[in-house]
Amino acid sequence: MLEEYNIETEGKNAVIIGRSNIVGKPLIQCLLQKNATVTVCHSKTKNIKEITKNADIIIAALRKSKICNRRYGKRWSCSNRCWNK
Repeated sequence: MLEEYNIETEGKNAVIIGRSNIVGKPLIQCLLQKNATVTVCHSKTKNIKEITKNADIIIAALRKSKICNRRYGKRWSCSNRCWNK
């Protein structure tokens, strides 16, 4: 998806919220291969909002859709959500 929209990842601060084997962990590897700096948060992370404030790219790979919203992140950060209900 990032390639489809020509979103540059090299040198960007990326935050992935979710650490599942199906979505979260493969995304971590994908972004690391594209030279992004990756931070991983999950449901037990205490300060997700503070961590995402400095992110250029936010990907919420979650089961719980209410764990983050559009107020998380910089004004011009790229974000994507993919979760199961």
